[in-house]
Amino acid sequence: MKHKEPKAGIEHLSVLLMNRLLAPQGLVACYLGTGSALDFQIREGNAEVGGGDITADTDPGTEAFRSHVFRNNHAFPLALGQGEWYVGVDGAIDLRELRRKITRATSILSDEGISSIRLQEDWALANRLGLDIPAAVSTLEKMGRDTDRMLVIGPIEGGVIDSRPELLSEYMSRVCQRPTVAKRVAKLKDIGDERHLVVIPNRPGEEFSLTYRMNGWGSWPGLPTTRPDIPESVTDIWLAQPAVGHMVRWSRRGGWSHLPPLGTGWWRAHTDIPEIDFLATRTR
Repeated sequence: MKHKEPKAGIEHLSVLLMNRLLAPQGLVACYLGTGSALDFQIREGNAEVGGGDITADTDPGTEAFRSHVFRNNHAFPLALGQGEWYVGVDGAIDLRELRRKITRATSILSDEGISSIRLQEDWALANRLGLDIPAAVSTLEKMGRDTDRMLVIGPIEGGVIDSRPELLSEYMSRVCQRPTVAKRVAKLKDIGDERHLVVIPNRPGEEFSLTYRMNGWGSWPGLPTTRPDIPESVTDIWLAQPAVGHMVRWSRRGGWSHLPPLGTGWWRAHTDIPEIDFLATRTR
């Protein structure tokens, strides 16, 4: 049975795959482990010429919300007699506030004989029910009468697909401005000639198009022709979904390069690649 990939495993696999694109330059990335100041070292022959860090681009509020919902199996009690309601949300919401407002809203809906609504299609009804809260509830549907609870599903992941190759360079420019990523960028100053930042995108709501493409869903848009606007302290920036999707690199020295997902035709033509064996040991 598959289990969630540990952070160290994802980092290690990222470094193994990086070496596929570093090798033509005579460079090797060496994984240092979780106890080191940097995640990996860059070597040229026997000389250390730099290093880098790996970070996930996540939204802490959304991750905390999802974790809380998952720990409770999506189910939260409602007042006696309310029945069971499916609640679809489009973002992270304070669950205590959500439960209070859902209790009031479902009482009104039950009195009016309404069992299923899409609130984003009827803002007047949303306001009347008191559900005009940030990251608003999108869907309410009564599932039954025997259990008094709400089943919270979301945030819903989806959106319009941006098929432009420039999506990649625009995201690289944007992600370097996030506070959590900026801290990693600051660590790279003065570590050598090779200063690499690896970002694992994980914002499927806010950055749906980018996540969609990087995970290997749909057709690959190709590489941009524009360079990203990133801090001078970074010589190379990578986007990686190493276990399931693409790896993209932009280098000040060499421009754009790309590795397709594990399991695609390119990888099947290289069955001796040890990264595939590494992945198999992590997903048993």
